[in-house]
Amino acid sequence: MLQEARAGRAWLAGWPQPALAIGVGAIVASVILAAWQAPAMPSPNLLAAAGAGMVLLAFPVLVLERFCSALPAASLRESADLAALLRAVLVVQLGLGLALLLQAGGFAPAGALARVPAVLVLLLAAEFVLRGIAACFLPRPSLPAARPVARSLLASALRRRAARIAALHEALGRQFGLDLRRSWALGFIGRALLPAGLALAVLAWGLTGMVSLPLDQRAVYERFGRPVAVLGPGLHLHLPWPFGVTRRIENGVLHELALVDAAPDRAPVPVGAEAPPPQSADRLWDRAHPGEATYLLASATAAGLGFQSVNVDLRLISRVGMTDAAARQAAYGIADPDALVRATAGRLLARYFAARTLAGVLGDDRRGFTETFRADLQAELDRLGAGTEIVAVVVEAIHPPAAAAGAWHGVQAAGIRAGVAVADETGAAAKTLAAARIDATRNADAADAAAAELVAEAKTDATLFTADRAADAAAPAVYGLERWLARLRAALGRAQLLVIDHRLQGAAAPTLDLRGLAPPAATPP
Repeated sequence: MLQEARAGRAWLAGWPQPALAIGVGAIVASVILAAWQAPAMPSPNLLAAAGAGMVLLAFPVLVLERFCSALPAASLRESADLAALLRAVLVVQLGLGLALLLQAGGFAPAGALARVPAVLVLLLAAEFVLRGIAACFLPRPSLPAARPVARSLLASALRRRAARIAALHEALGRQFGLDLRRSWALGFIGRALLPAGLALAVLAWGLTGMVSLPLDQRAVYERFGRPVAVLGPGLHLHLPWPFGVTRRIENGVLHELALVDAAPDRAPVPVGAEAPPPQSADRLWDRAHPGEATYLLASATAAGLGFQSVNVDLRLISRVGMTDAAARQAAYGIADPDALVRATAGRLLARYFAARTLAGVLGDDRRGFTETFRADLQAELDRLGAGTEIVAVVVEAIHPPAAAAGAWHGVQAAGIRAGVAVADETGAAAKTLAAARIDATRNADAADAAAAELVAEAKTDATLFTADRAADAAAPAVYGLERWLARLRAALGRAQLLVIDHRLQGAAAPTLDLRGLAPPAATPP
């Protein structure tokens, strides 16, 4: 039992080194992978500070590595392994520090160079983890043959001069009993390694002169630093780097720019064709839209001149010009084309709104405004040599501020109601005036007709009177008899006469019954 307890305590005493190697390796690998996948790029100042700090911290590590390398194995058996680990740390610090400094200075390939030290750290961490796991399952070696777990073959390979082939053969013969000095294949590989490596290096350097461009890209080809051509999509051959360099440019890719660069709070959610529209698609006046800009307009009030504000949601569809000159301008002329387009569009909109009122802006023809604005913006970008083509201008909304939208609607509704009331009263007045004119015209026409009839009758009477005087003067007796007979005829025409012949006699005398007799009344059945 005592021997078994001692063996258990010895087994537990050997665990700290493997556990430390596994834990440190896992933590370092996790940190490197997290930094590798980080989407945010630090600022150039932060990159420069980090790179300079790593280069400065490499000096004490170098001093410590030289100290461990100078220690004899009799004083510290782990001195060679510690020196190798410190050498790996030194390489990582110098490589990562220089890469960060180059990246802060604007050297684009430095981002890829910074991954090389990260890969080295990942390999070292993986080796430590594997060594720690293996040490947990292997029997404990004797004290003279024991080696620390935190040793690394990869770190040992980082040395100032390569290992001698003879020493490698001796180590293989001592450990595994293999003698590779008599192998013809290995001899041939050793002799052909340098020519084949040089050939591969020359071939790889020559492949830098081949560029493949997809359909959505073009490239400006620089020969000895001077742009000589614009390459279209496809496979092209040119001088290898650094004698021939290509700068890739977009080919027909459309960009939608808002006046205000408002990044969405979250990624857009797909919406079905029959589903209700999302909240982000709301374009009502009483809600602020993403990407809106506010401008001031002139306003005339009862108190004098003033200002009003208007919110504009304008989208610009742009692309790099399709001509070779536009591609060169986009490659060398403008550092940030989107910012230039936004600034130019904002300046043109401010000049446009400065000469208009809010009612005039809301009542303008949108199609005419967008065509005119696109032409002006394109002319200004061409003058600046931006190499950008404005394909279309889309007006999402032009409205008063969201807080004043209700008041604006109320003012507009009151104006509409006042206009309707004025129109109604004007129509009623016109109707009354038309009726009065009709009555006056009818009365005037009736008076004219009556006067004409009276004048005609007077003329007729005057003519008859003149004729009667002439007849009376010519034959008074005849005229008098004629007039008497005429009056008699007229009087007899209106009188009821009963003429009885005086020659009727005797019983045949007529009997006149002047009573009014009514018909007998009908008797009921």
